[in-house]
Amino acid sequence: MVRSLRFRLPTRLAGLDDKKNKGAMLMRAITPKRRINRLVGLGAASSLSLAATLMATGAHAASCADMAALKIKDATILSATVVSGGSFTADTKGARAVTGLPTFCRVYASVRPTSDSDIRVEVWLPATGWNGKYDGIGSNGLGGNIHYPEMGVALARGYATSATDTGHNNDAGDGVWAAGHPEKIIDFGYRSTHLTALLAKDVIKAFYGDAPKYSYFEGCSQGGQEAIMEAQRFPTDYDGIAAGDADYAATHHEIGGHLFVPWLMNADDANFAFSATKAKALGDAVNLKCDGLDGVVDGVIENPQACHFDPATIQCANTGDGPDCLSPREVAIVNALYKGADQYMGNGFYGGYVPGSEAATWRGFIVGGAVANNQHGRVGFPFFKYFYNDPNWDFSKWDWKTDPARIMNARVGHETMSSIMDVTSADISALAARKGKLIQYHGWGDSNVSPITGVRFHDRVVAALKAKNMKADDSYRLFMVPGMGHCQGGPGPDKFDMLTALESWVEHGKAPDSIPAAHETAGKVDRTRILCPYPMVAKYDGKGPKDQASSFACRAA
Repeated sequence: MVRSLRFRLPTRLAGLDDKKNKGAMLMRAITPKRRINRLVGLGAASSLSLAATLMATGAHAASCADMAALKIKDATILSATVVSGGSFTADTKGARAVTGLPTFCRVYASVRPTSDSDIRVEVWLPATGWNGKYDGIGSNGLGGNIHYPEMGVALARGYATSATDTGHNNDAGDGVWAAGHPEKIIDFGYRSTHLTALLAKDVIKAFYGDAPKYSYFEGCSQGGQEAIMEAQRFPTDYDGIAAGDADYAATHHEIGGHLFVPWLMNADDANFAFSATKAKALGDAVNLKCDGLDGVVDGVIENPQACHFDPATIQCANTGDGPDCLSPREVAIVNALYKGADQYMGNGFYGGYVPGSEAATWRGFIVGGAVANNQHGRVGFPFFKYFYNDPNWDFSKWDWKTDPARIMNARVGHETMSSIMDVTSADISALAARKGKLIQYHGWGDSNVSPITGVRFHDRVVAALKAKNMKADDSYRLFMVPGMGHCQGGPGPDKFDMLTALESWVEHGKAPDSIPAAHETAGKVDRTRILCPYPMVAKYDGKGPKDQASSFACRAA
């Protein structure tokens, strides 16, 4: 799971679907029913208690400095300072300057719902030009940091914005914080994001004298999990939610992605590495077979589900090896990657990785090094070690018959790991009933979170809403992004603006029938496209420029 990215389109490109605008794009780096009711009830109670505390103390501030005196239940305002316009650099190791900022009030707080909690939250409030809205920012990986660049993008757009470290830092190493700290695991799983929304709204109301007219949330990867968790568990927190490349069934992702990939490749040989040259040979062969299925050969496979590729077709002769072919072992590995952990756990547990973009988007997570350098292992192994107080855990001894159930059903306080970490239901009817909107997107080339998980969640949401006589398209849409890797990168169009699409849908009732997107090379736009609501795909009209969005239309797959 990598950093959540957010993208912003300039005005000229935002109107791309009217076929008149073609310009450069800029990027700024973007349960059971009883349990659901209990969690939502807790959220509502917390919100009421926070609001009541503010009203009881008369805490309506007229300046940034006054924010430090706010009295909010279970929270302490650690500082409230004015940051002059221009740039901001956090006082954390390795922090980079965030530039292009207006003057703002920076509120830094600690939220402690339990004695073992310390959820750090930042709320940024534009000193002037507030648009009356709030944008919450998601986390990444195993949390532990605040996403300042993404907050900067929201602030520059006139939003009050917030982010959280999800209740811990990683100073002692990824995941170490979880060992022996069940409440911190709960904070990370769902509580920190929810309480951050409550705190931020109270700070906003105290500072401006008004609650935000609309509230939005954006996140990719772990932030995508947080986004869907919010939509399902806490449907009153936000009006519009964008969830990217979401590991929403997090325990399934830890098992079916972060453990499965290194186990598949390295359980019997810790030094084995799938090379970049092999990935290129594989990707070239896949594209040769499937690239033209959408009507144009452009290096991007629009719909990998229509691509039926057998890696044995490029197996080296005489069971040998070579840079431009796959060994028998590598053929078996690729086949297993395409099938996913379902082959061990049963259909529906966790999908595989799809054909296409192997050369560009398999780097790090599948290609590039032995197990010690594998990104799946780097993020996933700490989960199995420290969330379960087992620092000597050995991935090579994993038992597919007994260990998955043990991992998911392990008790964490009064809950199970699965109930804390997973979005256990696709029922978003409570969000839909209040006219809230959820946009989900996922890169078809994602080699971290299986893109099949995005498709499966779509189907589950549609079924859940249909069972309640609700039409999914009125409140939820999935956009699969051809050729995009994990939240970014790859040969596909990975620059797009989901926040503007949400604004149009939530505030003006205009549902996104397509979303303009672009691809850049060396910071310069070299291709524009449209993203289509699943299961539709973008198809070439057969006559226009193949690198312009105006030559494509959303059609049935």
